[in-house]
Amino acid sequence: RAIFQYDRQHFFPLKNGSSSANSFALTPEIYLLKDKVSAIVHSHPYSDAYPSPADIASSQNSGLPFLIYS
Repeated sequence: RAIFQYDRQHFFPLKNGSSSANSFALTPEIYLLKDKVSAIVHSHPYSDAYPSPADIASSQNSGLPFLIYS
């Protein structure tokens, strides 16, 4: 169920695949849905909204842009 909708884009919550509360990782299921996903949005609540090396690698591996807010 979408938690937010803007224009024709729908935003859905995803489970964080990381066991750490201080990092974010995609779950394997997202790779099955990536043809239906426009971007991954996640937060950096304690740092600037710049991608970490892990964010860059996940974005490149998934083929999905990462949008980060802080």
